[in-house]
Amino acid sequence: MTELHHYINSYFGISPEDMSQVSALFEASELKKGEYYLKAGQHCERMSFVTEGFIRIYAHKGDKEVTQWIAPKGLFIIDMYSFNFRQPARWNIQALTDCKLYTINRENYTKLHSLVRANALNFQKV
Repeated sequence: MTELHHYINSYFGISPEDMSQVSALFEASELKKGEYYLKAGQHCERMSFVTEGFIRIYAHKGDKEVTQWIAPKGLFIIDMYSFNFRQPARWNIQALTDCKLYTINRENYTKLHSLVRANALNFQKV
Protein backbone atom coordinates (compact mmCIF):
# COMPACT_ATOMS: atom_id res chain seq x y z
CA MET A 1 0.00 0.00 0.00
CA THR A 2 3.01 2.24 -0.34
CA GLU A 3 1.41 4.37 -3.07
CA LEU A 4 -1.69 4.97 -0.95
CA HIS A 5 0.44 5.79 2.10
CA HIS A 6 2.47 8.26 0.08
CA TYR A 7 -0.70 9.94 -1.25
CA ILE A 8 -2.18 10.31 2.25
CA ASN A 9 1.09 11.62 3.67
CA SER A 10 1.40 14.16 0.85
CA TYR A 11 -1.82 15.81 2.08
CA PHE A 12 -1.89 15.00 5.80
CA GLY A 13 0.67 14.43 8.51
CA ILE A 14 -0.23 11.05 9.95
CA SER A 15 1.60 8.77 12.35
CA PRO A 16 2.54 5.21 11.39
CA GLU A 17 0.04 3.91 13.97
CA ASP A 18 -2.78 5.97 12.48
CA MET A 19 -1.73 4.93 8.99
CA SER A 20 -2.16 1.30 10.04
CA GLN A 21 -5.76 2.02 11.06
CA VAL A 22 -6.44 3.76 7.76
CA SER A 23 -4.79 1.01 5.68
CA ALA A 24 -6.86 -1.67 7.38
CA LEU A 25 -10.01 -0.06 5.92
CA PHE A 26 -8.86 -0.61 2.31
CA GLU A 27 -8.77 -3.88 0.36
CA ALA A 28 -6.60 -4.70 -2.64
CA SER A 29 -8.63 -5.39 -5.79
CA GLU A 30 -8.13 -5.70 -9.53
CA LEU A 31 -10.04 -4.59 -12.58
CA LYS A 32 -9.31 -6.18 -15.96
CA LYS A 33 -9.11 -4.17 -19.16
CA GLY A 34 -12.63 -3.37 -20.37
CA GLU A 35 -14.32 -4.20 -17.06
CA TYR A 36 -16.59 -1.64 -15.50
CA TYR A 37 -15.99 -0.31 -12.03
CA LEU A 38 -19.37 1.43 -12.24
CA LYS A 39 -22.04 1.96 -14.88
CA ALA A 40 -24.32 4.97 -15.15
CA GLY A 41 -27.56 4.25 -13.31
CA GLN A 42 -25.94 2.06 -10.66
CA HIS A 43 -25.22 3.31 -7.15
CA CYS A 44 -21.59 4.00 -6.28
CA GLU A 45 -20.82 2.18 -3.04
CA ARG A 46 -17.01 2.39 -3.01
CA MET A 47 -14.01 4.55 -3.70
CA SER A 48 -10.70 3.25 -5.05
CA PHE A 49 -7.12 4.42 -5.29
CA VAL A 50 -5.43 3.40 -8.56
CA THR A 51 -1.98 1.86 -8.06
CA GLU A 52 -1.55 0.47 -11.56
CA GLY A 53 -3.27 1.11 -14.89
CA PHE A 54 -5.62 3.68 -16.41
CA ILE A 55 -9.34 4.14 -15.83
CA ARG A 56 -11.71 6.23 -17.94
CA ILE A 57 -14.69 8.12 -16.55
CA TYR A 58 -17.21 8.96 -19.27
CA ALA A 59 -20.86 9.56 -20.09
CA HIS A 60 -23.06 8.83 -23.08
CA LYS A 61 -24.32 11.98 -24.78
CA GLY A 62 -26.68 10.86 -27.51
CA ASP A 63 -24.76 8.41 -29.66
CA LYS A 64 -21.35 9.66 -28.46
CA GLU A 65 -19.16 8.84 -25.49
CA VAL A 66 -17.77 11.92 -23.77
CA THR A 67 -14.72 11.35 -21.58
CA GLN A 68 -14.65 13.41 -18.41
CA TRP A 69 -11.41 12.08 -16.99
CA ILE A 70 -8.71 9.46 -17.44
CA ALA A 71 -7.35 8.44 -14.05
CA PRO A 72 -3.76 7.17 -13.96
CA LYS A 73 -2.07 5.52 -11.01
CA GLY A 74 -1.87 7.70 -7.95
CA LEU A 75 -5.43 9.04 -8.03
CA PHE A 76 -8.82 8.06 -6.59
CA ILE A 77 -11.83 7.06 -8.69
CA ILE A 78 -15.43 7.56 -7.59
CA ASP A 79 -18.73 9.02 -8.75
CA MET A 80 -18.83 11.47 -5.85
CA TYR A 81 -22.42 12.59 -6.44
CA SER A 82 -23.69 9.03 -6.41
CA PHE A 83 -21.56 8.07 -3.41
CA ASN A 84 -22.42 11.08 -1.25
CA PHE A 85 -26.10 11.46 -2.11
CA ARG A 86 -26.93 7.78 -2.77
CA GLN A 87 -28.23 8.63 -6.21
CA PRO A 88 -27.81 6.71 -9.47
CA ALA A 89 -24.39 7.31 -11.01
CA ARG A 90 -24.14 9.73 -13.89
CA TRP A 91 -20.79 8.39 -15.05
CA ASN A 92 -19.44 5.13 -16.41
CA ILE A 93 -16.10 4.12 -14.95
CA GLN A 94 -14.21 1.57 -17.04
CA ALA A 95 -10.68 0.13 -17.05
CA LEU A 96 -8.64 1.07 -20.11
CA THR A 97 -5.89 -1.35 -19.02
CA ASP A 98 -5.54 -4.03 -16.37
CA CYS A 99 -5.67 -2.14 -13.07
CA LYS A 100 -4.76 -2.66 -9.45
CA LEU A 101 -6.70 -0.74 -6.83
CA TYR A 102 -7.04 -0.21 -3.11
CA THR A 103 -10.75 0.03 -2.42
CA ILE A 104 -12.71 1.32 0.54
CA ASN A 105 -16.40 0.51 0.72
CA ARG A 106 -19.09 2.81 2.08
CA GLU A 107 -19.13 1.13 5.51
CA ASN A 108 -15.37 1.50 5.98
CA TYR A 109 -15.44 5.03 4.59
CA THR A 110 -17.98 5.89 7.29
CA LYS A 111 -15.66 4.33 9.89
CA LEU A 112 -12.77 6.43 8.57
CA HIS A 113 -14.88 9.57 8.73
CA SER A 114 -15.89 8.73 12.31
CA LEU A 115 -12.28 8.12 13.32
CA VAL A 116 -11.20 11.49 11.95
CA ARG A 117 -14.15 13.33 13.52
CA ALA A 118 -13.53 11.72 16.89
CA ASN A 119 -9.84 12.70 16.61
CA ALA A 120 -8.91 9.08 17.01
CA LEU A 121 -6.63 9.79 14.05
CA ASN A 122 -4.39 12.80 14.23
CA PHE A 123 -4.59 14.20 10.69
CA GLN A 124 -2.86 17.52 10.21
CA LYS A 125 -3.02 19.40 6.94
CA VAL A 126 0.47 19.53 5.45
